[in-house]
Amino acid sequence: MSPLNDVVPPLASKTTDIAAELLSKLNCGLGFLPEFGSRRQDEEEAIRYLIEEIKEETDTPPLLKAARISNARKILKAYLNQNAIIELAIEQLSKSNHAELVDDDWLSRFMDAAQHVSSKEVQLIWAALLARECNSPGTIPKTLLHTLSFIPPSLAKKFEEICSCNINPHNPEVIIDYKNPQARFHFGFDDLKELERHGLIFFGDAFPFSERTAKLLICKDNNDGYVAEPLKAAEKNINIGYVLLTEDGKQLCSILSIRTPDFFDAYIQEFAKHNDLKLTEIRIKHMQDDGHITYEKINPVREE
Repeated sequence: MSPLNDVVPPLASKTTDIAAELLSKLNCGLGFLPEFGSRRQDEEEAIRYLIEEIKEETDTPPLLKAARISNARKILKAYLNQNAIIELAIEQLSKSNHAELVDDDWLSRFMDAAQHVSSKEVQLIWAALLARECNSPGTIPKTLLHTLSFIPPSLAKKFEEICSCNINPHNPEVIIDYKNPQARFHFGFDDLKELERHGLIFFGDAFPFSERTAKLLICKDNNDGYVAEPLKAAEKNINIGYVLLTEDGKQLCSILSIRTPDFFDAYIQEFAKHNDLKLTEIRIKHMQDDGHITYEKINPVREE
């Protein structure tokens, strides 16, 4: 029997075999013992117990006792944050996950950062990162953990807004034309420069980026989208806006559940007009795991 089962017997009934490797790695590698399903009164009871334990220590100097009592709530809060994220991550683990292959240093850095994440909304993001790394070890770079540890929540919201214009569900790619009159973005030039400094995007502040392709597939979140093609047949470059996602940015974008904005259709049509693109509405029939997309053309939106 593993040390985890010896110390926390109820845990086995709270989890499944899917999470066994992750829990074992946390316990054996980091000494972390999760306890799921705790209530507010359980947390207060734990605080009181910890403080009483410290008070009853006879060999501890008074100054050290005072310091440890002062830190009691901080210690428990850090644990609860980590515990909540692990519980959320377990819900997203695949049956064929390879948690046992997750790098020990990666997991240690993750847990160090997770103890400071108390927002429920942000905990969901961190849980998705842990689940993705367990399902496919080596996918989430350590640099992304570092970035998420320091990026202000308000700036993270701006990045989410950028990701709402993702046009590729398999390999995230965004069309950000912040000069587009149809755009109703809540970020500006300074926000984009700051996101670039954090390593999530490349920002072409003066000139848009281009992609060498004869057509550009633009997918929305409802299985509809567009095909954009240059009006001039000889033209093989298509402008794709002022923002490219870095590898860290792509990984973060791919785990966010964000809907296409309401203004997206008018925004893309204005984008096509400004960049001399023929635009055809499509319905996506099938998306393969390798990113290949089968679609049918429905209606030409802009032909000249």
